[in-house]
Amino acid sequence: GESSDPCQFTVSPGSYSAAVNGDVLRVAVSTGISCSWTAASLPDWVTLLSPPDRTGNGWVQFQVAANPTAVPRSGALTVAGQAVVVHQGAIG
Repeated sequence: GESSDPCQFTVSPGSYSAAVNGDVLRVAVSTGISCSWTAASLPDWVTLLSPPDRTGNGWVQFQVAANPTAVPRSGALTVAGQAVVVHQGAIG
């Protein structure tokens, strides 16, 4: 049957390996011209650099902080309702 929400979102990449000393991640979203979406950065070591609320095709950038610990970390961002998993290694 037909979905009540005609908007389909394609998010790329679905996962990303960030540099240990900090990185910038760009996530692209492909969707219909009138479809609205939002981006949220969940881990406290990731900062959203772009406006969070968008409509249509577009991309958002996130700043990934350097990992100061000896322990690798990972976390998920939510972009257009889909998870983008960020992995980051450790220096130690």
